[in-house]
Amino acid sequence: MNTEKPQKSGHTASASTHLPSMKKAQASTKDLLRSVSLPDICTISDISEHVGIPPLQVLESLEKGEMPGRKIGKRWFIPRQGLLYWLEGDHPS
Repeated sequence: MNTEKPQKSGHTASASTHLPSMKKAQASTKDLLRSVSLPDICTISDISEHVGIPPLQVLESLEKGEMPGRKIGKRWFIPRQGLLYWLEGDHPS
């Protein structure tokens, strides 16, 4: 059994220093959306109003497949959970 502690290099330390701030930003986005009263199924205007993304940008992201959602007729519907994953960068494009 190896009881030696691995030594940290300067590169590893800087990467690990950067990582918590990214996680903090992701957590704050998720916390923000949890505190906002978004419906389980959102519309473009819901996202624009509560997240602060202009409606045209939301539409373009949906049409390009960058943001999760379904188009039914002329309207787009975005699941709240899918929006959370997308904002955290977990949604495959």
